[in-house]
Amino acid sequence: MVFKNVKFINVNVWSKFFLFGFLFCEHLYGKKDLEKQDVLGNFVSGDEGSLPSEKLFSGHPVLPGVAPEMKDVLVEQKFPWIQGEKLSGVFQEPMKNGGLRAQLLALARKRKISPSLKIELETSFGKDLPDELRTLLEDPAFLALLPDVRSSRNFIVSKKSSESTKSKQDAALKRIKNLTDALRSAYAFNPELEAARKRINLAVNKLSQAFSAIRPGIYLNLGHNQSGTFQGQRGNNPLSRDSDGLPVVNLKNRQRAWDNQARLSAKQTLFSGGGIIANILKAKAEFFASCWSYIVSEQTVFMKVTEAFLDYLLADELLRMEELNAATLHMLFKASNVGFSTGIEKPGDRSLAAGQALMQGDVKVIEARKSRDSARVKLQAIIGSLVALLNDLEMPAEFTCLPKDVKTLKKLILKNNPAIQASCMTLLGKKHEVNVAVSGFLPKIDLEASIGRGMNERIQTTIPGIYSNQDVTHSNNIQFGIGLTMPIYDRGLTHANFRSVEQEVKLARLDLEQNKRTALWEGVQQWNMLSASLVNRSLTFRAMLFYTQALMNAQKEYDAGVLPIVDFTRIQDYWINACRSWITQRFLVIKNSAAVGVYLGRMTAKYLKLPVALFDPKQYYEQYASNWTGIGSNEEDTPLFDQDPLERKN
Repeated sequence: MVFKNVKFINVNVWSKFFLFGFLFCEHLYGKKDLEKQDVLGNFVSGDEGSLPSEKLFSGHPVLPGVAPEMKDVLVEQKFPWIQGEKLSGVFQEPMKNGGLRAQLLALARKRKISPSLKIELETSFGKDLPDELRTLLEDPAFLALLPDVRSSRNFIVSKKSSESTKSKQDAALKRIKNLTDALRSAYAFNPELEAARKRINLAVNKLSQAFSAIRPGIYLNLGHNQSGTFQGQRGNNPLSRDSDGLPVVNLKNRQRAWDNQARLSAKQTLFSGGGIIANILKAKAEFFASCWSYIVSEQTVFMKVTEAFLDYLLADELLRMEELNAATLHMLFKASNVGFSTGIEKPGDRSLAAGQALMQGDVKVIEARKSRDSARVKLQAIIGSLVALLNDLEMPAEFTCLPKDVKTLKKLILKNNPAIQASCMTLLGKKHEVNVAVSGFLPKIDLEASIGRGMNERIQTTIPGIYSNQDVTHSNNIQFGIGLTMPIYDRGLTHANFRSVEQEVKLARLDLEQNKRTALWEGVQQWNMLSASLVNRSLTFRAMLFYTQALMNAQKEYDAGVLPIVDFTRIQDYWINACRSWITQRFLVIKNSAAVGVYLGRMTAKYLKLPVALFDPKQYYEQYASNWTGIGSNEEDTPLFDQDPLERKN
């Protein structure tokens, strides 16, 4: 054992002398080579573009001449000349003058604070910012770490001119710049909205059929009838004689008759047990229900477009944030390879941590890019057409004009929610359908008048002798009468129809109550989610500022060589997660506010003042029912079908 220890000591001493000579020669010649290429000056100034890409030394591809792993070995072996030597600034602290802070400042040299950040500062802290925060906002290194988010615009755009309102479908925008453009394109190309318009056309046809029953019916009947007979007999007919008194041989008798008739009649129903009026009111209620259903479909499509548009913007901003994070990690990886050592960590651990962080940052960038591409495809699918998304997309602000308390919110939901109004109209139509079924038990009185003219022509020919006889008869007929139809027994069909409609009324009433409860519960839930998202947005913003300051301080400590890279990457993870949370909460506030607007019936093309040719169902109603219901011009400025058909009390 003693012999082995002595031998090991001798080998260790000789290895140290050999390593000392090798490092001295490499340090001497490597320094002269660096001075010739002026690499040290470029590195101190932070100009990485001027650094050569090839290896400066045959055995060590890193800067400067002494590898960080070898330097740490010398420190661990306690060489006195290594510990006592005062190396230059490049060798001792290579990141002091060109560290992470300097590189980030160069990365965000022309960067300014976003207006959205200023608004969030006023929202979270008020107009009087703390002195510490005000000082941080003046530091370019602090601003370089803040997310570069878009400035938000008003959710509802100003009303356009009439020229743009009358634009055709082919002129709808194919290039999307903001949410208004996306909603306008969906209004023109979305198949779900087109199907909802077709359903309104069906309701219009039923409405016209119901109104046709109160008008008289005029009918024209034309008839033509032709008949003929032929009779032949062979041999002599003793009963038939000719003019000379001789028997007729081979008697043939032919008869032809033509009967032409024309009749013009008019029929007017005088009394039908109230069935005609009830059927008109039923068709009217169904028409209003289809209109409210169309508004429900319109709001559903607009909300889908809004969510898809916001998802695309969110994915795009998260991609920007991930790219900034990846750029910072790339700088960190370069810093770890350039290397310095103060004994706080091992070089292998430093390179491994930097490599893992760099790999995770690159993976996040790839995932964010794929998420943005998926959001683009989803938005195009909902719009119903291939649209081009511009690079400088505008972000909408949260949906304003919302009630300030839950009590007002509930009242507005019960009054303006399209789903509730559609259920009200459906229930009202079923009630009128009960009256239609009741009219089947009552008699019907019809008034009928008709004018007819007929002509009958008959020709008889007898052969031989060619005897012919022809007569023509004309007739005129005028009828006027009142008919009474009384159902006595129809095998129970009328009674069964009445019972079925009665059950449909009960189901419609239950559906209405369920829609009320659902709309109120979901509306209040969205209201609470909006309130929570507003609070979370402020909290995540404060957390982002805190972790941004922590990351800035960590960069200083890392550049000074007193913070291990593992701790630095952990702080950077906290920072990027805080930035993601705040960016996500910003979009969540907009989504929740728009969802509250949906339950209030305000996510419509008319309320949002979209520059499109509005599909106004009221025009159909005025065309078929204005003479009957008496809609005047004073209702032009009122909201579309803003009424309570059940006359509920507030």
